[in-house]
Amino acid sequence: MTKGRYREFFQCDFDIAGEYEAMLPDAECVKIIDEVLSELDIGDYEIKVNHRLLLEGMFALSGIEDKDFKVVCSSVDKLDKHSWSEVKNELINEKLIPENAVEKLKNFAMLREQNPAMTNSQLLELFQQISSVDGKLLGTTPKRISFDPSLARGLDYYTGTIYEAVVKDVPAPLIDALSLGAGKGGVVADPFSATEVPKGDGGCDQTAASGPIGSVAAGGRYDKLVGMFLKANQTDSTDASDNKKKKKSKDVDIPCVWVSFGIERLFTIMELKARAVQERMKLCSFLWSAGIRCEFSYKANAKWLVDIQHCEKNNIPIACILGKSEVEKKCVGVKQTSNRQEIKSKFPWLTWLSS
Repeated sequence: MTKGRYREFFQCDFDIAGEYEAMLPDAECVKIIDEVLSELDIGDYEIKVNHRLLLEGMFALSGIEDKDFKVVCSSVDKLDKHSWSEVKNELINEKLIPENAVEKLKNFAMLREQNPAMTNSQLLELFQQISSVDGKLLGTTPKRISFDPSLARGLDYYTGTIYEAVVKDVPAPLIDALSLGAGKGGVVADPFSATEVPKGDGGCDQTAASGPIGSVAAGGRYDKLVGMFLKANQTDSTDASDNKKKKKSKDVDIPCVWVSFGIERLFTIMELKARAVQERMKLCSFLWSAGIRCEFSYKANAKWLVDIQHCEKNNIPIACILGKSEVEKKCVGVKQTSNRQEIKSKFPWLTWLSS
């Protein structure tokens, strides 16, 4: 099982069906993702966008045959979790794609990594070139949007835009909790303890490195899918007078675009991230008991810059940090407010965490 993937789950969908000005419904769906995740305040996230036409063009220029489109896409789509060398090995040795074509494909598939500055401005230009849509994706937060040429999923049914949202820099214990299906009757991994976490298969696994947990929302354009089901449900009728068969209805394609949110995954992230406030309270309690005056941020997703500015404004000389890296290293970061320099300290947080 992929970490964070449930065997059973609920999702919340939003679909737009019908013919409208090109790309406007697609842009609205991206806007909905941004608005929902922003309101939920689940932390830093990214909305990755690609287009089937771009994938087809990429593959054609690389010399990959049409018959290999789907199998190559399934490998390219793994680049968010695997290195290019691993994907290359799969393409050449398992899927028998010519090596020269794979090398050419690398220039496109790794475009984002080679040019990390290619984000929202290029994406907006791309959208405008394809669809002549003006504006900034209906007010979507620009820094949240990125063009990702390796996003290549759902191509059995997606005919145009493809997009997904991922939560970034999630602590490893939280990823493990998601892989267990936290809150679904099993063990809920503590996102603030780096101990061994039971696997779903009864084994044991050390917490992995931090990173994205996979998509919390995804969607795209599927202009042929509804028509395919309508066509499958059509039946022939026989005219008794001339015994000729006539179709009850014509083949009709209904353009559609959608976005879907993973409810359990979102709830799990929100619940486990809320533990951060509790751990800050524990640390403050520990310091208070030692006669040290202190206070803590009440926000589940506290922002370092906002907090350090608060310290400066209120003449608080020392700031303690409980962030992602501190979670992994089992320590507390300490900084001087005046110069924002780190004070070297090996203060073990397990002293107060276990108290």
